[in-house]
Amino acid sequence: THDTYWTNSMSRSEFYDALGREVFLGDEEDEATARLGNRHRIINGYHFLCVEMSSYAVGGNVLNDTTRNWLISNLDAITSENPNQYVFVLSHSPAKNTVLGSRDSDDSGNWGSSQMLRDIYSNYPQIISLSGHTHYINHDDAFISTEGGFLSVGVPSLSDFEYNDKVVDEITGGSIGSPIVNSRTYSFGQFYEVDKNGNIKLTRYDFKNDDVIKTPFVFPSVKSDGSHLEKLSLEYRASINTAPYIDPEKEKMLRINYTGEKSFDLIYPKFEDDDMVFYYHIVYKDNN
Repeated sequence: THDTYWTNSMSRSEFYDALGREVFLGDEEDEATARLGNRHRIINGYHFLCVEMSSYAVGGNVLNDTTRNWLISNLDAITSENPNQYVFVLSHSPAKNTVLGSRDSDDSGNWGSSQMLRDIYSNYPQIISLSGHTHYINHDDAFISTEGGFLSVGVPSLSDFEYNDKVVDEITGGSIGSPIVNSRTYSFGQFYEVDKNGNIKLTRYDFKNDDVIKTPFVFPSVKSDGSHLEKLSLEYRASINTAPYIDPEKEKMLRINYTGEKSFDLIYPKFEDDDMVFYYHIVYKDNN
């Protein structure tokens, strides 16, 4: 956890003692590994690995050599034993240029992502990378990525969304690019269900309003050649997406009220869409 890096915070080993040894009894690794912040647990046959970042500096977000070698060794062993099963890997930082918030085009891209994780994960199409760090809400479907040849999921926070480049006006009362008002009153989470065939259903949840967010995602069971990722890619999802439109019943709302020689108010309805409308691009042309 990045909380171990703040001034006057507990160290990783002190967290271990505070939580108590019984919390770690189900781990596959020894106490020394857990005290480094690295964990390995098997739940209903699925492997969960948790890795500790050693730095969060701009251009950093790296693992130390011990953690890097431990992670690669475990991934090699797990995927060799069962190449057609998902492996859950948890890290505070996302892999670079994957989920929303980790991309070079995002304001947080230079400090909020890890090239080292991407380089490691790219060798394992079985990976589901679960990460946070940038505090984006997960209403934008770009919180799921297959860039790099593995599956990445951006995990929202149970509290605090101070950094948010894709704020949704109807939800937050803010505008695009602004901090979320009363950010610490919001609480979001995710539920993962795995069926007997290895397919995963991901449901996003709004704990504050006790409601499901949008439509659940279904991740098809793993294929070692990575073909299970094809219909999860942003490119594929964009290809089947439909453009926003105005409900015909609301077209009469569209009008211009001139308030001066060179000024006016434009009134228009909210557009309908199969997903979300982030912004409107309006072009004004003077006939003269």
